[in-house]
Amino acid sequence: GAILLSEHLPTLRRVLPDPTAVAAAGSESPLLRLAPPGSARLELPTPVRVRAIPKWGEARMLRIALLKPGGGQVTIELEDDQPRDKPAIYALGQRGPAVEHANHIWAERLPNEWIVITRDLFADFGNIDLKAITLTAEGGEAAQIGSLDLARARADLNLLPVVGQASGRP
Repeated sequence: GAILLSEHLPTLRRVLPDPTAVAAAGSESPLLRLAPPGSARLELPTPVRVRAIPKWGEARMLRIALLKPGGGQVTIELEDDQPRDKPAIYALGQRGPAVEHANHIWAERLPNEWIVITRDLFADFGNIDLKAITLTAEGGEAAQIGSLDLARARADLNLLPVVGQASGRP
């Protein structure tokens, strides 16, 4: 037998840095701030497979906590390591610049308070070998991203605290 060590739980992965490390460094602000128009591409160290029945180290769920005062739109693009017929993109907020093929998961104006959204990546987009996530903010004030987490199951997300004021929709 052997013991395998991992930098993270095999059922969970934080895409943004560990908030306890950020707090220890003296920062109390959200982990990512995007002034519109702006974007950030977060490359994963190794691709994470999104599958219907994920094994250890794979994922199915995505959770994001964000604050986007002043309305506008936030898009979340999931970059697949394999060619796709249709891009995997979520759009939140009132329709801004046309995002072709986007899955609009928050159609009304984004509130001036934190929201937490959990999505089933496999149900929305099928198999993905996720290698990067690009977040884009348009209109309104700066978008603040507190948590961006991948998990094997919705219940696994309960093991990680949400960074940001967690009011909103599941």
